[in-house]
Amino acid sequence: MLTGVPLRGSFNFGEYRNRNYIATVGGDYATDDGLNASFKFNYTRTDNSTFLPLIQSSTSGANNLSLSYDNSDPNFPIVTIDGPFNQASLSTSGAYLIAARQKTVSNSYTAKFDLSKEMGDLTLSAGGLYADRDIAGNNFSTANLAYLGAMGAAVGQPFNVNSYVTDRPWDTGFPLGVPLNYVDNVAMRDDALSLLDRLTAAGLYNPALDIPDSDRYTQRERTLAAYVMGKVESGALTAVGGVRMERYLMDNRGTVVAGGVGTPLTYTSSKTDFFPSLNIKYAATDNLVLRLAGQRGVSRPAYGAIRVGAAINDTNSPGTIGGGNPALRPEYTWGTDASIEYYLPGNGMVSIAAFHRWVEDVLYQSQAPVGSDFYDFGGVDRSAYLLSGTYNGEKGKLYGVEFNLLKQFDFLPGALDGFGFQGNVTLLDGSFDTPTQQNIAFQGMSKRIANASLFYEKYGISARVSYQWRSNWLDTLGGFGSGEYRKGYENLDVSLRYELTENLTLFADLANLTDETYIAYQGTTATPTEVEQIGSRYLFGVRFSF
Repeated sequence: MLTGVPLRGSFNFGEYRNRNYIATVGGDYATDDGLNASFKFNYTRTDNSTFLPLIQSSTSGANNLSLSYDNSDPNFPIVTIDGPFNQASLSTSGAYLIAARQKTVSNSYTAKFDLSKEMGDLTLSAGGLYADRDIAGNNFSTANLAYLGAMGAAVGQPFNVNSYVTDRPWDTGFPLGVPLNYVDNVAMRDDALSLLDRLTAAGLYNPALDIPDSDRYTQRERTLAAYVMGKVESGALTAVGGVRMERYLMDNRGTVVAGGVGTPLTYTSSKTDFFPSLNIKYAATDNLVLRLAGQRGVSRPAYGAIRVGAAINDTNSPGTIGGGNPALRPEYTWGTDASIEYYLPGNGMVSIAAFHRWVEDVLYQSQAPVGSDFYDFGGVDRSAYLLSGTYNGEKGKLYGVEFNLLKQFDFLPGALDGFGFQGNVTLLDGSFDTPTQQNIAFQGMSKRIANASLFYEKYGISARVSYQWRSNWLDTLGGFGSGEYRKGYENLDVSLRYELTENLTLFADLANLTDETYIAYQGTTATPTEVEQIGSRYLFGVRFSF
């Protein structure tokens, strides 16, 4: 039996907006002797924003609960309330709103030129690219609080979260043991934002504080690249090889806040890289194709991960820094791929593919000493402070094999020959090292993944029933090599398309029809940290193209 247990309610109705604007102009030129040239100028603007005003309140004093619980199933502990229970018993004066916001705006200008020349079995190509991108945004910010109950009374608009509790029972699908009703989150949000407007006008709330300066970032990246490539086609052999040279520059600006004082800082970096690649295809027979490839690649960290903005606590021992890591290096890979493809009579294929990646400077989340003088301003040495953010690990390896089957049932009579099957099984493994840990699993990597689809393609109809299963995987990595894992799950999706005309298509997408339960855990599944169901999702619409 537990006594004096507070009940906290969290209520949210959010907005997610993604806008993309693209403008392209270009041209092509070709001659009879195999010379081809093309150019393209492109402008792209992306505007992504999230606004999740989270309203919270808790019971207190005599309204707190006495309860017991049955934890025999750790994913679904059954709670039993001792005595009367009133869902509408949350504090009114203690209700508060967290104005959680995130926004990123990117403007990109790109110029690209390509030239190729065919000379019998050999085709030579070359080209160049210049890209200039400005990025301004902020991390997901949750710093500003508004105490709605007490502050609302001050402007003549009292706020009571309990008044939004409906009389409709909440069927969660989970055996909670406690009866709860739905809450009108839409009306609560509208009233709360209306109250924020009045508080702002009265000088009791400052929306400019929703996003701290330490969460903001302003970046400019410029890329100058050129490539040369050759393609040889001789009988059963096709080989494509080339190299890309890239000069990358980043100007990274932000504000570091220490002791309530913001200090603007800039971190500038540049790098010249070469990325060679080679792809070989050999048609051993009419039905058997062998492929071999090798390449070097790069994956750059996210804008927020490298932001200069940070919040510093000089009173901790050692001091702590929460923010970006502008000294992050990109993640580089050397890789090789090989596959055997056998084309079945009619319309189908069986293949086996394997790959291996040697990874350098693996990106991962952790907390570690800064190890540089970048944050040493105001006469304070912060090189030994603990920075929570993204870091570069040392070397790693990632490898796997995939078995794939595709078969159209063209042996069936009439309309039935539109049916087919596609499936694959992928086996993965790999690990990387950090300065303090070895053989750490890659985040997000399941060791086993299976996909299977039954489809129908005919008479303008495209229909697909798809099944996916994946095993457990590491989701986030803690500072000492531990972390949070995700339990494997399966999904069943349906996709339908019907082409009414060449330009008009009806579609329906039905996702997660099995209404999966997603579980996060630490250590073992007996200690879950999150259990959720997001439900099935249905999307219907019409697509028009011209």
